[in-house]
Amino acid sequence: MLGTPVRRLAQHGVLDIGDLEGIYLHAAESKAHRRWDVLEWVRQARREADNKDVPFHVVLAKRPHIKTPECLAISTIENHARLVARLRDAEDALRRADPATYRLHVEEHGTTSRR
Repeated sequence: MLGTPVRRLAQHGVLDIGDLEGIYLHAAESKAHRRWDVLEWVRQARREADNKDVPFHVVLAKRPHIKTPECLAISTIENHARLVARLRDAEDALRRADPATYRLHVEEHGTTSRR
C-alpha cells in the first residue's frame, strides 16, 4: 500500500524505535485494540521517533476485524504541520529545479491545492 516494503521490528523496551520499518522518515507504532489510549500511543510514537532519530511519528491504529487500509493514521497537529511543510518545500524546490519532473510528480500523485 505504501509502495515500499514494510516489516515488523523487534521491540527494544525503552530504546524502542517503533513497530514497523519502511515508512519513510517515520517511527510507526502499530496498534490493534478494542480500547484505545490514543494520547499514550502518540507519546510512545514520539519517543520512538526520538530514539530512531527521525523527524516524524505516526500511530497506525485499528479495531479488530477492520481491514488495514481502513485503519487510522494518528499524529499530532504539530507533527502533521511539519510533514506538510517539508513536503511543500520539497515540491517547491523540485518545481524550480526541474519543472518537467515536477509535472510528472504531480501527474503521479495528484495536483496540489496551492497552485
